[in-house]
Amino acid sequence: MIVWSRWGLLVPGFIILGVFAGFLVSQNLSIPLRLVSPLMCLAFAVVAGGGLFLADHKIQEGSGHVFYDPGSDKPRVIEESSGHFMFIPMKWAKFIVTAAGLSGAVWTLATGV
Repeated sequence: MIVWSRWGLLVPGFIILGVFAGFLVSQNLSIPLRLVSPLMCLAFAVVAGGGLFLADHKIQEGSGHVFYDPGSDKPRVIEESSGHFMFIPMKWAKFIVTAAGLSGAVWTLATGV
């Protein structure tokens, strides 16, 4: 069962775009064969992670509620959540997706897959 809230459905959308960008990079014939897999992973990390970062930044921009604490009479800001996908908040998903792409690039470069 897929669970999401608010804008969390953007996470699989950007993952699909990242995979598509990786396939586009792999179709370039002038790239040496041993660099195709790491560059696919890097393209995935840049497109998916960067897209999620920009989307989350745009969603968080201007959101939130200000209220005054009656005890200290200071303003407090409560930011709204941009959502989650599969119980992972969108603010953490951008780091997880980017780390997965970068670690895949390092692993494929190191092992020569």
